[in-house]
Amino acid sequence: MVRRAETAPAGTLALFFATRRIDLLAILCVLLLAPAAFPGQSPTPLQPLWDKPMDNIRAVRVSQSGDCAVVATLEHILLVSRSGRELWHWDFKKGNRFMSALNVAVAPDCDWLAVAGGASYRYTWIAHRNGTLIPIPTVDTPAGIAISHHGDLLAIGTGGGDVWLIRADGSTRWRQHLGYCCVQDLSFSADYQAILATRWAV
Repeated sequence: MVRRAETAPAGTLALFFATRRIDLLAILCVLLLAPAAFPGQSPTPLQPLWDKPMDNIRAVRVSQSGDCAVVATLEHILLVSRSGRELWHWDFKKGNRFMSALNVAVAPDCDWLAVAGGASYRYTWIAHRNGTLIPIPTVDTPAGIAISHHGDLLAIGTGGGDVWLIRADGSTRWRQHLGYCCVQDLSFSADYQAILATRWAV
């Protein structure tokens, strides 16, 4: 099992994989936190902020602010602070044995997150730290999710070629059918005027 962080380029997430275990090292050492390298200077090696061994990790996403990370395992969703402290968790398997967590996103303020499951699970969940859980059903399987820069909107791409724009309270703002499979990667433009959607094989 690899446990020691090696020299990595600025912006690299130091995630080290083992067969059935992932050690989460310096996940918050992202581009904004790393010292800038000037021309002629060598990049400064990234150092782990913390080491938190976890079993059965399925998905990880760092907030745009760098203040937290969301970690999905086989049975739990955990929200972890920059210092490695657990802020909140959701035991999603309790009362919902069909749910899995394979895709996650977290708002910049770390106050809510979104979770999507496997190919046979046609729901995306919004989970607020105050305990509010909101299921978002879609006609087709969610293939990609993204939260906006301001943390007020969630974009969902599906295997049927739809893009849904959902407010943080779970209400639908609009739905657009793109007509191809599958809308896997989504990102918001800085001015909020566009959402970039890409499909598999693009």
